[in-house]
Amino acid sequence: MKKLLTASILSVGLLFSSIVTVDASGTISSTQNPTVADGFQQLGNIQVVVDAGSLKQGDALVVRLPDFVSLTFENGIHPHFGGMQNRLVAPLTFNGQPNWNGKKAPFSISQPDQRRLVITSLLDQKVDQDFVFYLQFGSVHIDRRSYGAVNVNFEPSPGSGFPAGTASIGKVYGEETTFELSASGFKQNGDEMKFKLHIEEDDAVALTRNKELRVRLPQGFAWDGLNKELMIEGQAGDLRVKKNFSQEISIERLNATLNVPGKWEIPLQFIAVDPSKTKQGEINIDLQWDKLHQITIGSYEKMIKKEYVTFKVGSTTYLNNKNEKRMDVAPYIKNDRTYLPIRYVAESVGVRDRHIVWNDVARTVTFSAGKSAQLRVGSNIMVVDGEEIVMDTVTEIKDDRVMLPIRYISEAFGKKIDWDDKERTVTIEK
Repeated sequence: MKKLLTASILSVGLLFSSIVTVDASGTISSTQNPTVADGFQQLGNIQVVVDAGSLKQGDALVVRLPDFVSLTFENGIHPHFGGMQNRLVAPLTFNGQPNWNGKKAPFSISQPDQRRLVITSLLDQKVDQDFVFYLQFGSVHIDRRSYGAVNVNFEPSPGSGFPAGTASIGKVYGEETTFELSASGFKQNGDEMKFKLHIEEDDAVALTRNKELRVRLPQGFAWDGLNKELMIEGQAGDLRVKKNFSQEISIERLNATLNVPGKWEIPLQFIAVDPSKTKQGEINIDLQWDKLHQITIGSYEKMIKKEYVTFKVGSTTYLNNKNEKRMDVAPYIKNDRTYLPIRYVAESVGVRDRHIVWNDVARTVTFSAGKSAQLRVGSNIMVVDGEEIVMDTVTEIKDDRVMLPIRYISEAFGKKIDWDDKERTVTIEK
């Protein structure tokens, strides 16, 4: 009699049903169905229940695995599971009833090749007792570039009392069953940046529940706005985004709608926190999954903060990067020339006090600010890095301060200077 039965299979943390066709009295079901990569992997186990009185001595069952897997099975039968082993396990009891006595083996098992097992009944089954055994797949080799379900076929010999059917012990995600990562919408506002990370599965449940996708920024940047976990909903399941540390976030699948490939768009933002480590140009983020991937999310324009000092004619206060400072002399205009106090200008653009030297005998002031310059009071000669520059006016003193027109301040300090005629202000870019 042909039966249809439902095997309860655990895949990526969710229960779903798989229909197994049985040609004799009995059931076949897998107890686990993990999603794995290639290499040696621990897959699920299969439970086989043979209804009472179905088997007779000599009945045989061929267990056939897919072409992309291989294994070595232990000889004999065992009463217990054995860690990372491949073995036939027959518990001594089942549902509170004796299963076998642990001495006289009810089966023999042989392995013609690395993808086939042959199980043979060594005795006639009792008519009043079901029999159960498990196939444990604790260390199965998955070929490279493989993907898809690991389905195990059960093929009884003609007239055999073993059940027939198929059960899945795992799912392999390979290069063709992963997901695609891309970025769009990169925008920069000063040191703040944002973009959208796109995840699109090539196959259902490629982004498995029990594994995290880690996303790391380059040095000098840090994730922003992720003090709390971010939940991203999707038709094929939800994602959780959390910050592991300043440069790294992880993305984890929380649930899944099986057989539906997922597609998500995750809005993210980050900031430049260390200008000494950030680099101008493309920003590449690292994505760690089965291996390290890298994608470009945008191009970073390094922000150079400009600093200014502003003097106002007739005022003894000036602004140094918007900080108000005071001085003991005010700028003034004479013969259409705007004069500024050399010392305050020098200090404002970063010349240290010890690099400003006044010679009272020679009545000269010398300062070093990248360039070396010397001025003599009452002289129209300014010496910059040993080269004489003839000015159309002379250096003068007011209120014990050496004053110089802004045109020559620009030449002496090598700075850009702007004059605002309306506001009567002089702005020097530091």
